[in-house]
Amino acid sequence: MSLIGFVIDRIFPPPPTVFEHPGIGRLEQDRHRPNCYAGAVDWDGTQVTLILHGDKPTTGGLKNAAQHFLAMRANAAQVLKAAADIAGAQKYEQWRDERFENDTPLAQWKAALTIERIWIDPLGHIGVDFAFNQPFEGHYLTVSGVAPDRFEYANLSI
Repeated sequence: MSLIGFVIDRIFPPPPTVFEHPGIGRLEQDRHRPNCYAGAVDWDGTQVTLILHGDKPTTGGLKNAAQHFLAMRANAAQVLKAAADIAGAQKYEQWRDERFENDTPLAQWKAALTIERIWIDPLGHIGVDFAFNQPFEGHYLTVSGVAPDRFEYANLSI
């Protein structure tokens, strides 16, 4: 490595390839999205994919994002309820319109939602993806907001 490269790496260190956190475990940098670190983590007795991300990931930023996740996991039932409430308020009618023969009540619809992925940035902006293809075929039902459980929007993503 040249002296200039050495100095640049000291001033602007490259992002880590792996992020290890004692309360979460090991997350690896996504080779297709280098600003994302993903791995399977425990969520209320099940496994979900946790994705910590940022525009320019640093160890400090990843630690901040991890703290937001730990706050969410500490209140997993409340987080799921808040996410399902926003999803129901903003997407249940669309789902019923697409499946007009379906008479599933809203409470049952929300109870069937399961979290598959959680996205968090260092500032606490979060996205929660419910299981792919459930309840919208070919999509994730995604709710977003601020950690730990202030959800504001629901949309469909792929």
